[in-house]
Amino acid sequence: MRLNREGKAVRKERLGKGAVMKVEIPFNPAAYRLQVSAAKGSDVSVAVVTLNTPI
Repeated sequence: MRLNREGKAVRKERLGKGAVMKVEIPFNPAAYRLQVSAAKGSDVSVAVVTLNTPI
């Protein structure tokens, strides 16, 4: 998710489906969050994390 200056999501992009996928870190990682959703039957879990990259 791309965030605006207030920290609200302004754009979401689906990266793919499946247990494994490649993610390219954007130029300004502080302006992004990674949202992961997992579902099994009617159970759904969602997690949002920062892109924890070294400086």
